[in-house]
Amino acid sequence: MKRISLGATLVLSTYLTACDNPPRVPELRQGDGLSGPETSEGGGSESTGWSEKFAAFEAFEAEAYADPGSSEADLANIQGLLPDFVSVSWDEQSFDETTGATAFDNLRVTINTEPAFGVAMDEARVWGFDDDLLIARLNGERLDETGRVFDRLEADGYSLFGAAGAMEAVFDVMEAQIGEEASSEVDFGVNQFDMTVESTVTGPLTLRPFEYVPLSEETYAQLTDMLEMEPGELEEEGFDGLQALRLAQQVIAVGRSVEIERGSARNMDMTMQIDSPEVSQTVSYTLDFYGYEGLSGYDIDGIYYEGMRQQQGMSFDGEALEAEEVYPDGLDIDQLLTADYMSYEGIRLDTLAGFLARSEFPGLDQRDLISLGQSVVTNYTYQMGGAEMFRVDEMSVTANEFEWLLPEEILVDMQGVAVYPGQIGETVLTFVPSGEDEEMQAVRADIEAGIDLLDEHGFSEIPANIQTAMTWNKDSGETEFSFAAQSDGFGERIARLGITLPPYDPIAAAAEEGELDSAFEDLFETHFTFNGARLYESDDGGYDKLFGYLHALGQQHESEGWGATLAGMPPEDLRQFIAVMTRSAKGRVQDQFPQAVDWIEAVAAYFETSGGSLDIRLDPPSPLTPDRIEELARANDMDAWVEQFGISVTHTPE
Repeated sequence: MKRISLGATLVLSTYLTACDNPPRVPELRQGDGLSGPETSEGGGSESTGWSEKFAAFEAFEAEAYADPGSSEADLANIQGLLPDFVSVSWDEQSFDETTGATAFDNLRVTINTEPAFGVAMDEARVWGFDDDLLIARLNGERLDETGRVFDRLEADGYSLFGAAGAMEAVFDVMEAQIGEEASSEVDFGVNQFDMTVESTVTGPLTLRPFEYVPLSEETYAQLTDMLEMEPGELEEEGFDGLQALRLAQQVIAVGRSVEIERGSARNMDMTMQIDSPEVSQTVSYTLDFYGYEGLSGYDIDGIYYEGMRQQQGMSFDGEALEAEEVYPDGLDIDQLLTADYMSYEGIRLDTLAGFLARSEFPGLDQRDLISLGQSVVTNYTYQMGGAEMFRVDEMSVTANEFEWLLPEEILVDMQGVAVYPGQIGETVLTFVPSGEDEEMQAVRADIEAGIDLLDEHGFSEIPANIQTAMTWNKDSGETEFSFAAQSDGFGERIARLGITLPPYDPIAAAAEEGELDSAFEDLFETHFTFNGARLYESDDGGYDKLFGYLHALGQQHESEGWGATLAGMPPEDLRQFIAVMTRSAKGRVQDQFPQAVDWIEAVAAYFETSGGSLDIRLDPPSPLTPDRIEELARANDMDAWVEQFGISVTHTPE
């Protein structure tokens, strides 16, 4: 008879008591094709109506749930099946016949190690609890059945206890294992590890079939060989790699066996503090709300977060770092990430997880294997030292089209990006030593002067909308990579590359015959073609700002050679200088590559005057194979090169 191990038991206990916190994944938007329009246009991604989603979750939470037909829950039978060092306890139990709710005061799941740790709830209320299938599962029975465990679970005042002591004990063991001398280099302690959640609600929880086939010794040997590890290498270091992988398989299998229709939590707060002689580090993470729906193993219809705040503070002691002369006051780093809203929808990883739990690797016939879904993040900011350095009004990512494990399309769209160079400069300044060394004082003064000029020359904020895309056609192998950015007051950029890679069917056929590694080079040579490329940019005042800034910076450093050069070149003169230097290349290419003369002139003309655009294209009349490219190289015929690659360089004045 199979019994589920301790690790799997703990995971199942966590699902039942903590209402689980599903994994996070990222979404994007479709870009233009390789040829594309003459310019790019950013567009906001279409989020899925998050206000409506939150309204639905609020109604779910606020429901005065009642099921008079529910019987009183009895946890005594489960207690007897848990390992000795895992216990479930509570102070008071009561049953409301009117609502059908069984309430437990101070419900705790404790791991009775030294020191003990676990999770606690001030009060938990459960409806429709049925322990029949759950008890069978803990006994390793009825693994292929499906059944309801409870209809609803509400918990108030959820928290961790003893976590800091448990982590401290783990680190003590790690330090002992790596040796006395080495452990002195990683001497640190966990002073605090707290997590609280105001309230959680979990909708119907069902157990799905439990699938687990332990990894065999033969397969483990093949895996270590593939990773180029010596047989027994991990075991010689006191680590049982096979058992660790089998435990991971059981954890995956338990996760796959859980299905929850909907769950939510409010006001989560986590804080961890780790200290060492050199540095003190504090990490805190808060969420106003998170909810999820349609969780079926590792498939999740949607996860939604509101009010995320993640802060990390690090304080370095200059004396302990033996750098008191460089950092007499030590060094403090404070980082803060915030986001108003995040969502992840359409995550599909359960099929892949099933293969891993069964000690199988999915073949390429498993074409519909995974999806990373779509994600949206709004009002994301990154701060350091209390100053905002970067923000995005909305970012979306789409990665929901895969063939086996090969992505067919990945799209990223960022709208309302803002970068603050001055704040970045101020942050850099905090890392520059502030002692009495005159050379370092001069460096700091130069940086400060450069920062002061940024606002004056239009660099207080650099705004942008950015789109990136990767697409691969599984049938033809046509592949495109693209990047586009638009920045008001600066300009626009487009970069595209089009090639053909092996399509799916030949890859799958080679894999089925066990010859993928040896056949890959042949597949590449057979199917690869170069289809085109493009670099485009337009000037909307960005170069005027840059050249003006460089001129002012040079004026502050006229005593130095580079400074004197820039100080003598106002923006219009610097443009002329760049144009002259660019045109000087004409003489070197006139005889061997006369077509390049016009291209050089187009580049020079673009930089010579403000505004306008520069468009560099490689647009072959037909895709170029490796053999054709090699043939052109041998012929050394520049006219043929230009014609076959479709090379053009176009300057369009403002």
